[in-house]
Amino acid sequence: MFLGEELLGLNYFHPYHKDKKGYIIDGSDFIEEGEGTGIVHLAPAFGMEDFTAAKKEKLIIECPLEPNGIFNEKIEVPELVGKHYSEVNQYVIDDLESRNLIIKKEIITHSYPHD
Repeated sequence: MFLGEELLGLNYFHPYHKDKKGYIIDGSDFIEEGEGTGIVHLAPAFGMEDFTAAKKEKLIIECPLEPNGIFNEKIEVPELVGKHYSEVNQYVIDDLESRNLIIKKEIITHSYPHD
């Protein structure tokens, strides 16, 4: 085991974009110790904490979801364009499992803001 701070600034490959690298940023402003994970993804178009972190890192923020819940081309994953977000969750889990890219899977319930 190691401390999360040892990961800061490291690059990783995106599971759907072989030509794009991401990097690990400090989420200590909104990730609490003991929440069960060392790394979480940002969804800056969908939450204030994620939005603030993305702005701080000067990341481009685009919303890949239409008001009706359908993913548009900004998702940059052709297999997901035109699908409803509720369909995509299981598709992504199944796909990542089939490629041995999931270390642990569990159901976590948390609130989602909807308007």
